Amino acid sequence: MNTTGLCPVMYGMCASPVSLVCMRSLLLLLVLIPAVLRGQQATVRGIVRDSLSGQPLEGVVIFIRQSGAFTHTDRAGAYTLRVDDALPMELNAQLFGFRTSAVTVQPLRAGAIRTVDFLLVPLIFDQPTVVIRPGVPDTVWGDAVLAVADFVWTSRGLVMLACEKEKRWKRESEGKRTLYSGCRIIALDTTGAERFRLGLPEDAEKLYLSCFDDVFVIGRQGVHWLDERDGFQLVPMSREEFDEQVNPIVDTLAGRTYLSTWQPDYPAFEYTAWNPADSSLTRLRYIVNEEVMTLFRSSFKYLGPRDKLEAFKYELRTGIEKEIAAGYMSGFASSMYFEPMNAPLFILGDRLLLFDHHHDQLTSFDRRGQATDSTLIAYHRSHSGSWSGKLLQDRVTGEVYTTMRRAGYTTLHAIDASTGTTRSVRRLHWPYVSQVAVRNGWAYYLYRPFESSQRQFLYREKL
Repeated sequence: MNTTGLCPVMYGMCASPVSLVCMRSLLLLLVLIPAVLRGQQATVRGIVRDSLSGQPLEGVVIFIRQSGAFTHTDRAGAYTLRVDDALPMELNAQLFGFRTSAVTVQPLRAGAIRTVDFLLVPLIFDQPTVVIRPGVPDTVWGDAVLAVADFVWTSRGLVMLACEKEKRWKRESEGKRTLYSGCRIIALDTTGAERFRLGLPEDAEKLYLSCFDDVFVIGRQGVHWLDERDGFQLVPMSREEFDEQVNPIVDTLAGRTYLSTWQPDYPAFEYTAWNPADSSLTRLRYIVNEEVMTLFRSSFKYLGPRDKLEAFKYELRTGIEKEIAAGYMSGFASSMYFEPMNAPLFILGDRLLLFDHHHDQLTSFDRRGQATDSTLIAYHRSHSGSWSGKLLQDRVTGEVYTTMRRAGYTTLHAIDASTGTTRSVRRLHWPYVSQVAVRNGWAYYLYRPFESSQRQFLYREKL
């Protein structure tokens, strides 16, 4: 049960670890949603426009806060939404890059039609005001007591996870997790002024920024949604809710929602596109690391008789192949032979870019999800430095970057989306920096001087 109050159009999808079972459940959910909406008795319709240009806006999410009913605007900026005729409702219009607008609609008679138009105000992406000193990185934020553990940029400004110290003593099951205690959530506006500061009720691991500009705090036990609708508060949700409703959503383009079944312990996943106009779910691309998958499935041969029987029973009960079940049962993901999948998907303008590092291929898709072009990529196999394994997108300019480390120093490389080639744009000033991010032509990162009493600060450098 979803107890967070999040809009289902954003976070109502179900993720699947591998398989046919959860995907069938997802398809069933997508089939049932239109049936529920058709059962409602009144209609709200209208047009959404840009408040500055007056142009209609396509792909705007129109949703009712109370019931979760939703739709998207078409190319003409128009929408039609069936609603409950008996209750007042809050109608919201949301699109990345614009301020969310909300209108209260009074109860409607059965069969009534109400017109509600929206004018969305574009957000202005300013940078915090800092003093620029030639040759020295700018300090964005630092504190004598709190260290910056993680940070994300939203359209409203900067959100940081600050902590008193890193947890050194952890359970065996948490050995691969970095946990922080005495945590605070500190938010700055686009001018660098502090907006609010919240304490966390538990140890925290990191921040997560969704494609809908919502911030989530990944805690030791659960997840906390940073709700800024009525003041500032942290809304708790279970890790299961987050994994099923938030994590699978990659982004939206032209009214379609793109989903991922990626899991950290399985050597294959797929991208799919859900179209709310006809509730269809289509595969964009299935990606598998064939070599690792062969080893993963071969785990079945090395199970004992009792475990093999359990894997076979699991296949009969769920439809998941016994070899797949054996891969999980044997803990193959913890072995030296396992390699997590690395094939991120980005939206650049009106196209999608899929960087498949397992097959050395960059594929471009149009706004309808049709592959239009592909090219080879080789930066991840370069011998000029140690590849970080990460791609970074500037959410203001859309450019995609990657990083290489050599002799402790990190260099950012811009990736040409047409040719797949890279060019070096900046070697960062300090060695052994962490959490590198790019925004509006600036590189942001965390750094603490070696053998210094200084806590970890947030810095930036111009690219």
